[in-house]
Amino acid sequence: MTNFKRFKAERIIDRQDGSQVKITAEVMHGTGLSSSIGYYALHRNRPNQEWSYLSDRAKKSPTGAGDFVTTGEILGTGALLMQ
Repeated sequence: MTNFKRFKAERIIDRQDGSQVKITAEVMHGTGLSSSIGYYALHRNRPNQEWSYLSDRAKKSPTGAGDFVTTGEILGTGALLMQ
């Protein structure tokens, strides 16, 4: 069993075009003693706008964020749970 130091981690990433992405990683508990990490991502075009959820149907992305978020950014957010 993994010893998580925290149960939720968030990162806000500023993009060159002024938009932002917020990635959240959360420890999820299923049946038994196993844990897993769930991810989701939000996007906004400007810092003063509301966040919008990125679809969970995009290809090749654990968050469903598709082109907005890289795999490295997702895994880096998950790694914060261990710190």
